[in-house]
Amino acid sequence: MCCHGCSHHICNLSRNTGFSPSAELALTCVSIASFFVTFPLAGTTSAIIVVTPNEMRGVITALYVVITSVFGLVLGPTLVAASTDFIFQDSNAVAKSLGLVGILVLPVGIALMWNGSEDFETARKSAMS
Repeated sequence: MCCHGCSHHICNLSRNTGFSPSAELALTCVSIASFFVTFPLAGTTSAIIVVTPNEMRGVITALYVVITSVFGLVLGPTLVAASTDFIFQDSNAVAKSLGLVGILVLPVGIALMWNGSEDFETARKSAMS
């Protein structure tokens, strides 16, 4: 056994999928990713505060939390499960499904950010003046 508790499952997954040569390396990569995944939250919260009028900040922040929770907790696992069942048709291909969903969702996120950047800049300039 290389790990304790719930981490044992991550170690077995890394060994069985071939994505990582060792369980320790897989666990290290997951730890680093878990640390950096929270970095965009500060920028998002700051952007909401800058472009939202004082009277609506609480409502808009709550709406942001609900929407990101729905997408993150409902859509993410559903896409991974669907790709495991329907694309790979192998219940042991969860790691491949995670990779596929990440590769497919990343361009969508980039496009949405790119599309909203001009509107954000306009709203920021009007809020600052």
